[in-house]
Amino acid sequence: MGEILALEWASLDLDAKTLRIERGWHRGRIVSTKTGRARTVDLSSQLVEVLKHYRRESARLGGRVFVTASGLPLDVTNWRRHAWLPALAAASLPPHRIHDLRHTYASQMLQAGASPAYIADQIGDSLKTLLSVYAHYLPGTERGRVDALDQAREV
Repeated sequence: MGEILALEWASLDLDAKTLRIERGWHRGRIVSTKTGRARTVDLSSQLVEVLKHYRRESARLGGRVFVTASGLPLDVTNWRRHAWLPALAAASLPPHRIHDLRHTYASQMLQAGASPAYIADQIGDSLKTLLSVYAHYLPGTERGRVDALDQAREV
């Protein structure tokens, strides 16, 4: 959530479908990311279109992407109560933390066959951490690979 609150329009390249995460928001101020490193995150085409529309609607509010209607930083508790939870209810989903989207992203990307190294880079984790938390989501097709060794030629 801290990275979302600190996100500035200048960090988005909607033509390249990327955003650059360079800082976070913690206790009312801009800080470096938890890892101390910046990273570039790829955006889906659908998300880019939503952001383009949102940017046109909120252009008068200044540099940060997610702010109140008056351009002030969001209060997370207020946002959760009045936007996040109602949006989940409208989608007939049970209450979840915003952080749970990170877990959904990582698990679905692994199940779809994306490279664990790519996913770790996107979510700002090390490969070791990603695999320790999400390895059980990797497709379970490895047994057949062992049998394929029987077909290999000796070197």
